[in-house]
Amino acid sequence: MNMLQGTSYFPPLRKTVLFLEHPANEKATLMELDGGLRALSFLPEFPEVRAIVIGRYAKSGGVTRENLAALFGEIPALRHLPVVANCDFGHTTPVVTLPIGGRCKLQVGKGKAFITLTDH
Repeated sequence: MNMLQGTSYFPPLRKTVLFLEHPANEKATLMELDGGLRALSFLPEFPEVRAIVIGRYAKSGGVTRENLAALFGEIPALRHLPVVANCDFGHTTPVVTLPIGGRCKLQVGKGKAFITLTDH
């Protein structure tokens, strides 16, 4: 997604839930996630993002619950957002493909999250 910034292919961020993931076989790291999130947070429309859902990362990348919490606490634009992490979509098994521009309902609370695709 970060590579699309500044192009006509970058999707609008207004009133979105961002689903972000990285192919596990490429051994994505916390540092790469940090850079990508910071770059997204500087976009003019980013304040209109409603939540972020993060896919499951390879354990070797160091993307743990504690590290994610610290990362989201360090980036001011992310502090107010609900975040759901370690989700199976994209390049994980089972493989779940999500449509760009689809709609979902996200309920987060008391250590549980529910995501319902409402339109795709």
